[in-house]
Amino acid sequence: MPILDKLRAFFQTEPSIEAQANLVLIRQRQYKTSKPYTTNMLNSITLSSDMKTLYLIDNGRAISYSLESGNGILIGALKDQLVVASALAPIEENPTPDGGGALAGRAANTRLTLNTTGKNQWTLSYNQTNRTLSVVGVGDIDIGLRSPDNSKECDSYALNLGKTIVHMIRKNDVIEVTAIEMLVTG
Repeated sequence: MPILDKLRAFFQTEPSIEAQANLVLIRQRQYKTSKPYTTNMLNSITLSSDMKTLYLIDNGRAISYSLESGNGILIGALKDQLVVASALAPIEENPTPDGGGALAGRAANTRLTLNTTGKNQWTLSYNQTNRTLSVVGVGDIDIGLRSPDNSKECDSYALNLGKTIVHMIRKNDVIEVTAIEMLVTG
């Protein structure tokens, strides 16, 4: 039992001069112990590593939304606050720009297709000041040193949440991202 003897001897030794000084300051309430650094991520968004779940992080909570179930999810901004909701109805595949009805005067939807196979990885970032949702990703991630001639560029897309609502759904190995222009009435 030599290890127990070492532990006992360690805890029975006299504290160092610095430790004694800190104890005196704590007893006199002159030295305040610091609290561990904590932070709440307010109003941010991310994808899970398998890219099947989107997380809205708000006030220290991570609210998960499956990209594979139902009709997908909708992402928007209300007074610069990022919001996510489950889509109640499927999004129209090919809206006509001036075809009448609810779509009159509306431009065709912007559509992105994000491949999730292999070593592809995508993430989302929200810039509250510009009300912009950025989709950033790389394909065939290879950790290691690369020369500038052999480097791969990141793909990135910016979607203005001041003018659009974003629809996301995962179908097989692809995430479809559609920016739907908001209707302005008045």
